[in-house]
Amino acid sequence: GHDPWAPLGRASSLGAGAAPPMDVYSVAVAESWDREQALLTTTLVIMAAVATSVSYRARRWSPDGKGAHVAGEDPADAADLDGAEPAPKPTAVGAAQPLVTPTERVAIDRLRAALRAQLEAHDPTVASDLRVLRFLRGLPTEEEARAQFEGMLAWRKAMRMDEVSAAVQGLPLRGDALPHGDLIARFYPATLSAGRTRGGHLLSRELTGRADVPAIFKVVGKARTKEWFLHFFELRCLSMDRLSESEGRLVQNYQIKDLEGLRLAAVLSPDGRRGVALVKEILSTALACFPESVCKLVIINAPSYFTWVWAAVSTVLNDHTRRKVRIYGTNKERWLAELRQDLDEEVLRELGYVS
Repeated sequence: GHDPWAPLGRASSLGAGAAPPMDVYSVAVAESWDREQALLTTTLVIMAAVATSVSYRARRWSPDGKGAHVAGEDPADAADLDGAEPAPKPTAVGAAQPLVTPTERVAIDRLRAALRAQLEAHDPTVASDLRVLRFLRGLPTEEEARAQFEGMLAWRKAMRMDEVSAAVQGLPLRGDALPHGDLIARFYPATLSAGRTRGGHLLSRELTGRADVPAIFKVVGKARTKEWFLHFFELRCLSMDRLSESEGRLVQNYQIKDLEGLRLAAVLSPDGRRGVALVKEILSTALACFPESVCKLVIINAPSYFTWVWAAVSTVLNDHTRRKVRIYGTNKERWLAELRQDLDEEVLRELGYVS
């Protein structure tokens, strides 16, 4: 039958500056394969893909059209791994971005007017100021934002996303509240809403190193996994928009990916190739249809061999996206200092990182 995700092939124009999905399996094939190897392979690919899901905002809207530097971001590359590469000075995300500026108001009205006919077929929340604003801030130019927004509308119609939006209305931001969430939680431990940063962003934490991705394919299945992600993307977007509206600032997602538990193994397998294909679909959706959702990604407890993974991934990332990613090894003092730039001690205690 028809794959409902197929419209992404047409609707996911990422803009000139956006990082495309990638395949990091261009490495030697090992002979042996066990559960730990399968776990590592698929998990590393997911980590690579998630890094690119941090949306592109190299040029902010400003009256002179030249854009502005994003406050609180360090221009240094963000890799640490306990001395494997020079560690950047820890940088805080800081206060959330302000809501619509006068210049952005004009751009929002222009986009709505240009797509008035298409918007009539969708729920009004799709054309809210905040939803349009994320596209304007996530793409380098207004023209690219408009084209990507139009593609998103076509995708939502094909996917019947208005029905998904209605289904998640009022739900808590928890994985087990979504379709098949209890099943997925058995193999991928994640807390979608783990508190707030000092800047007011939503915090999430995934214990990626403990994930059992092969079991997700075997027990949950590809179709149900994609259904879960569709509901998650929509629920997260609605939740952040509600908070943004009530607090008068653009709220985004601050992500922690904890790799504790990963072990060195060979890469490439039938399950691994399936994982790459699925990640590409999910990544395309996140980038094309839910831009400017993530403000910062902190990867902690990365094993030393993660450097070659990052080397392969970072070559396809634009500089702005790379500056939003922080990678730390197993030196807790170093990654904890990074987290403390944005998180209160109480939040860190709840995460189990301090006593």
